This record gives sequence, structure tokens and C-alpha cells, in this order.
Amino acid sequence: MDNDKKIELHIPSTVGSEKEAMETAAKVAKKIGFSDDRIEDLKTAVSEACLNAIEHGNQMDISTKVGVTLTVEDSSLHVAVHDEGKEFGGLLKAIEEGLSAYWKKEFPEDPLERVYIACFYESSKHLHLHIVPRPKSFKEDLHLCAKACSGFEEIDKRSQSLYGWHIHLATKCYQFPNRYLRDEGKSKKLIEFLKTKLPLA
Repeated sequence: MDNDKKIELHIPSTVGSEKEAMETAAKVAKKIGFSDDRIEDLKTAVSEACLNAIEHGNQMDISTKVGVTLTVEDSSLHVAVHDEGKEFGGLLKAIEEGLSAYWKKEFPEDPLERVYIACFYESSKHLHLHIVPRPKSFKEDLHLCAKACSGFEEIDKRSQSLYGWHIHLATKCYQFPNRYLRDEGKSKKLIEFLKTKLPLA
């Protein structure tokens, strides 16, 4: 991929290093036309993700690095943050690979383009994982939902940009594809499949 479309950073696992990632993301976002409000939101998200990786993933180990990858696709910016925490990092990779394998099996006509995984620590023993799959068809589906339904107030009206994080809003719209709506049977099937793929104790 061209250097203009992909930037990789490797920052030290020390508090304060996240500022380099924040400023780099802000510069890229400004270059592709993000509004000031969206840039501030992006900086906050990048900061929180980097601090999670520094403090919890790498345990403040100065011998480790936090990797930050910024990828530009058309007018969208995707930011991925990676730590060197072996156990947790391996689990996230297994989740992504397991979900991708499930999607390929159940929806071969609509491959996954990306899996979003957001981690939120409430304490050293309390972790939230939000996992959002984004298949190829969702770009068109999300735009249909945005035009047909309310609840998309958070979307930048100037650029009409839509992201994987808007999927939970789209599921409430009548335009959303029925094949992807959650039901008890589908949920159990996915859970049982993931159990065969994850390194569970």
C-alpha cells in the first residue's frame, strides 16, 4: 500500500507516548477533510486505546512497544492499536480469526472486510470487549438505513461518512438485512463455533 495511505508507528510503553499517535492521527484526519469535532473525538479514542495498550496490554514494560497503524480508505480513516501482551493479544487475534471463519462459512457471498474490536478496562479484573463485524455489503446497507431511518444523529452530516461503529444503529432500521439480525439460535451457533477456535482455559 502507498505510504500516503498507510502509516505505522511504534511508541514506547510509557504514559505520554500516546500523544505522538494522537497528533499523527489528527494530521491525517485533517488532511482527508475531517471536521474539527471529529478530529477531537478521534484524538480521544486514539489516546484511550494507546493508554489501554500501554498500561494493561504491555503492563508499562519499557522493553515493549505499542504499534499504531493508520490506514486511509477513500475518505475514511481506520486506526488499529496493537500491544505485545502475549495472552491478551493472542486472544484478540483468535477472536478475529474465529469470527472471520464463521462468517466465511455462514455468509460466503458477503465476505468480511474488517473486524472491529474495542477494549474497555473498568478494573484489572473487569474488561469489556465490543466486537463488530463489517462485511462488504454493509457500506451500502448503512447508507440505505441512514436515508430511511432516524437515530444517525452522530454521523457527520457534511461528509455523510458511515463506519462500522454505526452498525448497532442500523440494526434498528427496517432496511437492515434480516439475515444479519440477532436471534437466540444464531447467537448460540456463533458461540459454539467460537468455542472451538478460542484458546479457552
